[in-house]
Order: sequence, then structure tokens, then C-alpha cells
Amino acid sequence: LDQRARSLHDGSEAALSMAFDEALPYTAIATLLREISVKYPSLELTLLNGTATEVADYVEQERASVAFHFDRGPARACFELRRIGSVPQGVFVAVDHPLADGRTVRRKDLVGHRQLLMHADDVHEVAYSPRVWRSDSFYSTAEMVADKLGWAVLPVNIAHYEGYRQALKELPCPALALPRLSVRMLWLQGRPLGATALYVQQRFAELLLDSTA
Repeated sequence: LDQRARSLHDGSEAALSMAFDEALPYTAIATLLREISVKYPSLELTLLNGTATEVADYVEQERASVAFHFDRGPARACFELRRIGSVPQGVFVAVDHPLADGRTVRRKDLVGHRQLLMHADDVHEVAYSPRVWRSDSFYSTAEMVADKLGWAVLPVNIAHYEGYRQALKELPCPALALPRLSVRMLWLQGRPLGATALYVQQRFAELLLDSTA
């Protein structure tokens, strides 16, 4: 109780609920949680995970105070948002896919193979192939790539995840000129961020930078 009282006196929240996009770098999230446990030992913390759309829903439904997710298009009018970093992405196939022969891949090479696309409301990813499958989860997409069902553009941290590291190969494809995926923080308009949420925002931005350097 004394610790909780001191936290409130310092402007820190007694409780905080956070939602994370499942595709964000896990090493950055894990480090953040360890540091929170030390810095705010009496904090009552709730963690939620989901797709980019789901974590935004959690904030709108007031199940989470803040959410961190990949920028998947315009934010809803009810949100305040702040860009906190970015993550590299690349073109990936299974290690024994016909395109995984070491040569530089051109757009016309990709056209002849099924493309696995991320699907999100009001966001239309660029389809380079006439044959397309869609999923709302990067992990599900990575699984399909590993099963040789097609190629996909994935966050590099997903492709390097232990379960996929040996199964996937990144293709050199300068023609696509893929930008980094923007990561943003969301919270409800009219809800000022407390000291703990502000710390989380700043520290997670630093950890994202370190994890993708």
C-alpha cells in the first residue's frame, strides 16, 4: 500500500493495461516488461495481444489504455496516436522455393508465384501476382510461406523468429524498394497519458531502435 501510494503521489498509474501487435519484435517487448517489473514493482499490469486491428479494438473498447501496433492505415477518429519507430521488412519464401536460388528477383519473377498478403480493414496491400491468398496475421502468413504456399512481404523480425529462421529465406528484390513498417502508439482522445505510460512509450521506442538496428 505504501508503494502504491508513493506511485500515485508521483503521478504514476496504479494499474496499466497495454495491447501489443503480435508481430512486433518480441525481444523488445520482453526487455520492456522486465524493466517495468523493476521500475514499477507495485504496478498492476494487464497485457493483451492480437493483430493490428484487434489491439486497436481493445483500446476503443477500453480494455487497454494504450496499444502498440504496425501502422495499417488511417487511425480511427477516437484515437490519439504517436509514431514511435519502424521495423524493416523483406520478401520471403521457403528455403526450397523455386525463387530461392540466390539470384536477384524481379517483379516479373514474383508474378508467376502465389502471393500471400496481409489483410486488414480499409487497407489494401499491393498485389504483384494474379494469384493471392490473404491472412490477418503475419505469423499465419509466415507459416504458409514455410509450407511453400507462396511468397510474402514480412517484417524481418517475424522471419527471423526461431520457428521460421531455418525455414524461410529472404529474396534480394531491390525493385520493390520496400519501406520500413511504421510502429505507432494509440490511446483514446481526451485521456491524458500518465507517467508510467509515458515511460513505456519512450522506452519501447528506444528498444525498437536497438532491436532493428
